[in-house]
Amino acid sequence: KRKAMYRYLLLILALSLYSCEDDPCQTCTVIIEDNFEAADRECLGLPSDYPYGYRVFTEWTDVYCDYEIDELYLREGEVFEPFCPGVVASTITWVICE
Repeated sequence: KRKAMYRYLLLILALSLYSCEDDPCQTCTVIIEDNFEAADRECLGLPSDYPYGYRVFTEWTDVYCDYEIDELYLREGEVFEPFCPGVVASTITWVICE
């Protein structure tokens, strides 16, 4: 009787470890920030903290699995956009997965 109980507990433990390793999904947060407002003010000749002045444009958290995680990381980085002569704004995308 005791042997059967140990086997049962060992089976439950093995299944729980396997299910954790088999889960290809992660919770990821995507943060997109830009300095467009600061660049716009700089182009208009108004006081601005360009080239800094980044602000969070959007942020979301969701669950991603398998290839979705790879596609998400491909979006990470910085993209530059000319605003006016001598002023180039940028958008930065951060991906944080747990």
